[in-house]
Amino acid sequence: MRLRAALAATILLLPVFACSNGETTEVLFVGNSYTFGNDLPGMFSDLAESGGRSVKVGMEATGGWWLRDHVASEATSNAIASREWDYVFLQEQSIVPSVQNERVNSMGPAVADLATQVREVGATPGLFLTWARKGGFPEVGYGSYQPMQDATTNAYIGIGETQSMTIAPVGVAWSLVLIDHPEIFLFMNGGSHPTLHGTYLAACVFYATVFGESPVGLEYDGDLGPDVSGILQTAAADVVLNDQANWNLKPSSD
Repeated sequence: MRLRAALAATILLLPVFACSNGETTEVLFVGNSYTFGNDLPGMFSDLAESGGRSVKVGMEATGGWWLRDHVASEATSNAIASREWDYVFLQEQSIVPSVQNERVNSMGPAVADLATQVREVGATPGLFLTWARKGGFPEVGYGSYQPMQDATTNAYIGIGETQSMTIAPVGVAWSLVLIDHPEIFLFMNGGSHPTLHGTYLAACVFYATVFGESPVGLEYDGDLGPDVSGILQTAAADVVLNDQANWNLKPSSD
């Protein structure tokens, strides 16, 4: 059964599906409600099945948590050490990357600590580059979405380069859809959390990031219909696969 909401950290392991190359890719998602909302790991798994991929996914996510909370969490450390993960993706609290003091003093050290834990178990550490808030963050000078997104994107890229980490550029794909297809609603009321459309877009970005392969044409549409899902699949493919060096992607094993 899908996780549709959660308030405490949890691990989710989904079934293994048949795949074209006989290998199983294991991915752990570490974050907060941006990760567990609409069950992002489950959507990613459904896309993988649709693409003939075998995956196992796990999740350690608690509402409102910063990555520094995961550093201090025994449950997160145990989750990282619990399996031979291929990837562990880290998602920071949504405002933190755009605020210089928090980015430098909290996010950077937390990512470094968690990335070390991930590498110790032989996995590839990754970053879940999130989207900005719909109305920006006026309290620190971001009066609209795009300036906050630019700051968030630059923060993830900078830390990713410093730590040599793979980046899943969800927020960059989000910007593309907002510009080209404003009729598709990615934000829930409140302008922060994702609708099903937003989570499906994120899942498509993770598919392209992990497998180095376009999600365009995959049958699984997240109950959005082929027209809308096709737009989101294409946006994810364009952002991820047209700038692979920027996201430090591994070469595809296919």
